[in-house]
Amino acid sequence: LQQVFTEPVSFTLDRATCGLIKAGTTIKGSALERSTVTVTRNPNGTFNYKQYDEANGVATDEKGAKYIFLYTNTAITESGVSLPKPKPPFAVSGIDFFQLIPIGTAGQPAYTVNLYFKGKVNADGSFTDLGTMADNNPACDPI
Repeated sequence: LQQVFTEPVSFTLDRATCGLIKAGTTIKGSALERSTVTVTRNPNGTFNYKQYDEANGVATDEKGAKYIFLYTNTAITESGVSLPKPKPPFAVSGIDFFQLIPIGTAGQPAYTVNLYFKGKVNADGSFTDLGTMADNNPACDPI
């Protein structure tokens, strides 16, 4: 079973939300995010879920400087017990990537956030981190 969804996403980045942004700079962006969810049934009757999200577009700061942004996220849940989404509790892991690239030299320096997440969604919906790692400040990934 595979389903594709789209929804608008938007973000605002500034020094308060991301320490990588130059003081006094505010960057706003928006795009249409596309999510593809694939569900496969295991021989024991449980399900594996893979969700792939992607968004890209152009962002602008208050001085008119333009930026390209790229976002992807792949989340995998194994041995879930319900459709169309897994019912908590379940384990989830994946890779999240956000990149901000200035067009020209007038804007904020480029940066990338690469994040590996591993955790458990508990029966009450809360999240327990089981080994998330990032190469940069995760708060600088606004999507």
